[in-house]
Amino acid sequence: GAGGAGDDGGLDEATPPAQQDRLMAEVAEAWELWTSGRDEEALCKYSEVLRVAPRCWQALQDRGVHFIRRGELRRADADLTAALQIDPSRASLWNDRAACRLEAGEPEAALSDAEEAVALEPELAGARSNRGNALRQLGRPEAAKLEYNHALELSPSDAVTWNNRGALHEQLGNLVAAHLDFAHALELNPQGNTRALFGLLLCCAALSGSKKGAKERDTSELVPF
Repeated sequence: GAGGAGDDGGLDEATPPAQQDRLMAEVAEAWELWTSGRDEEALCKYSEVLRVAPRCWQALQDRGVHFIRRGELRRADADLTAALQIDPSRASLWNDRAACRLEAGEPEAALSDAEEAVALEPELAGARSNRGNALRQLGRPEAAKLEYNHALELSPSDAVTWNNRGALHEQLGNLVAAHLDFAHALELNPQGNTRALFGLLLCCAALSGSKKGAKERDTSELVPF
């Protein structure tokens, strides 16, 4: 969601400019309400806008993202699908629905959406990352790693993708690489990044255990005098 930034957000061209400005200001206000933790007020504001302008894809997108964060995935999917029916040329809409479908445990549908997003906007790092997430869930780790690498080339400060690539390395047993990715993710986003912290702890414990085991093996192989 972009909080009403960018263009007319899907408002009818026949809508008077002053009313367009007011409606888009209300979409932006709803976004601000949500980001400040006033969820119910934000939802009411989105509903007010959509009653007046039901084809405002920006309000549908922002409310859909809101629903993803609340775990209301069916409502999120419905809003994002409605927004895509209004304007299927928006890469960010396909990417947000991909994220929704990943959360819902639908990696094949998510992959399809992420690929649509990448086709429309190849430099959209989030779509590359979500394509990697879908490929990882579908058991295609090498293809997933390529997508994460591409996403990080496009957006090297994205802590979420560093976390995701770290989780992939961890899954593949590459603990040193996983440790490096989780450490970088935590450096980029130290506040509330429990995934990176937990991943780091697991990697440290596993690496410590493997070193201890190697040391014990070396000791046991010594020939006593």
